[in-house]
Amino acid sequence: MFLQVIRRNLFVGTACPFDFPAHVHEGIEIVYVHHGELNMTVNGVSYCLKPGDILCSFPMVIHSYEGATQEEGAMCVGFRPSLIAEFRNLFLTMFPEDPLIHVTEEDTELKEIIDRMMANAHEPYPLQMTAYVHLFLALILQKLKLRPYDEFMDSGLIQRTLIYMSDHMTEPLTLQSVSYALGISASHLSHIFSRRLNIHFRKFINGMRIEHACTLLRNPRNSIKEIIYACGYENSRTFHRTFLEEVGMTPGEYRKRRHDAPELT
Repeated sequence: MFLQVIRRNLFVGTACPFDFPAHVHEGIEIVYVHHGELNMTVNGVSYCLKPGDILCSFPMVIHSYEGATQEEGAMCVGFRPSLIAEFRNLFLTMFPEDPLIHVTEEDTELKEIIDRMMANAHEPYPLQMTAYVHLFLALILQKLKLRPYDEFMDSGLIQRTLIYMSDHMTEPLTLQSVSYALGISASHLSHIFSRRLNIHFRKFINGMRIEHACTLLRNPRNSIKEIIYACGYENSRTFHRTFLEEVGMTPGEYRKRRHDAPELT
């Protein structure tokens, strides 16, 4: 399980056409299946999505794709909470009792908006795409029963933990400091990572920081020395060793490979 850094304010396109491991990110990810089937897991619950199904993943909620194939047809809408300010607080404080929605024949307005989004799911997006996403959200949120995420016990605590660690990534993070900030015991926090997230606390931090480092390395104006401190590492030796372990190459090699690769946008 790892933290995925969202690099774009908005993405509308094909849902992940291959297996993708459990991950979290600060954005909202909504998948709509228009033909075939798609297997997803959200917050530990597995779903087999069929045509007409919509599955919503809120910020910092663990989700993954399993058993997808190129033949399946699904649209993915991903965006940062800040894209539509009216919904930002809702996405950061609420949680759906059931993230699955089924679009019926009676949902004519919703089906029309989905068709418009799919027809324009290519970059650069037309100006009206943000308006389509806005209306899309307004319609599907009416179908979700939302409750404060703290009412979901461990689910709410996991989300609060991951948001805190993402916000404080550049600070020294230990089991003791994070558990103190969250008002829980260090043993409880360790249990969350080992039993619920299936990842060691320190490995999660390293993955989160190295993912951020990869993003910063794509900008040649950022020196590696600046990146080391921007990612919360105190010295270059630890940074380079961790980067090599996580990515399989040095930061310099990664930057060169990214620079030599053609842009796919």
